[in-house]
Amino acid sequence: MDIFADLARWIAEQPLSAGGTWVVVGSALCGLVGTMISTFLIGPDERDTTLTGLKLEVLGQIFSGLLVFVLVHGAILQYDLRTLLDQEGRLLTGLHLTALRTDPDGLAATVERYARMVVERETPALARGKADLATQGAFDDLLLAFAAAPPTISPGTGQSLGELVEVRSKRLVRGIPDPLMGYAWLGVAFATVTTIVFASLVIGPSLIVQALLSTMMSLSAITIAYLAILMNHPWSGEMGIFPRTIEDVLRWG
Repeated sequence: MDIFADLARWIAEQPLSAGGTWVVVGSALCGLVGTMISTFLIGPDERDTTLTGLKLEVLGQIFSGLLVFVLVHGAILQYDLRTLLDQEGRLLTGLHLTALRTDPDGLAATVERYARMVVERETPALARGKADLATQGAFDDLLLAFAAAPPTISPGTGQSLGELVEVRSKRLVRGIPDPLMGYAWLGVAFATVTTIVFASLVIGPSLIVQALLSTMMSLSAITIAYLAILMNHPWSGEMGIFPRTIEDVLRWG
């Protein structure tokens, strides 16, 4: 089980477009090769064509639904993470402007240090499934610095800090790759191979063609769902995770 868990974790850490497409296309090609080999070596025999065809159709529908689920699930996770990064960047920008007016050398430098560590250290570390304690320390220093700030600071700073803590906590949870994605891709590969193997056990080539058509239907459903998400995505189809709003703090420092 550890081997499968490591494999699932590795798949989950791959980019959605690269890792998922590689697994689906690779499993489909392997299933196609297995179909041809088993068809020519095993040959037709007395089998229940109707029952096997029914199983094949059910497996094809499961395969299609699983593919769409995995794609939408991954896209939603990406969307949530990008939204949280955007919210954190806006809150951090407001705190940075307040710090520049109050204490440019102290508070502002603390905010800039945290923003730099998020961009350079924490975001890459979370993409690898690891937490960055140094960035957490910089965030704690930021909170302590604002707590010790002079009373002339903006009255809404406390509320902004509370929202920043909440958004950051959610971002850390969303930022770590979900192993469920890896297990789902393994299930997709297994369903693909199983569907094609069932087709190879049927008399005649008709159900093999049905299996290939079922695979094409699944890939078409993926394409439609992907394009629908892409067109409605607020970042013009860019699905990568980049802390651009937090980088703005460094440009204005």
